[in-house]
Amino acid sequence: MVIFFFVFETTLVLMYFLLYYWGSKLYKIRSGFYLFMFTIFGSILLIIGIIFLLLITGSTNLIVLENFHFSVNQQKLFAFVFTIGFGIKVPIFPFHG
Repeated sequence: MVIFFFVFETTLVLMYFLLYYWGSKLYKIRSGFYLFMFTIFGSILLIIGIIFLLLITGSTNLIVLENFHFSVNQQKLFAFVFTIGFGIKVPIFPFHG
């Protein structure tokens, strides 16, 4: 899961360069800043979710996570954090734009 997070974060760098080079000259710096700030907020939520998984299960291995039994409150917490985090990072309505 940690490797997935780092690879997923590299898309931020690529998106920023696409916006910076092909964006409108008037708005590209401001748009790049907004893109960076929104995606950093989503990244922080994803990191919090991954750290919670690591603290509760002791691993970020998906096979270990599949066999681990989470409480209902833990499931709700993970669903909330990962849904909001991915909703910001991936263009999903109403989090994007």
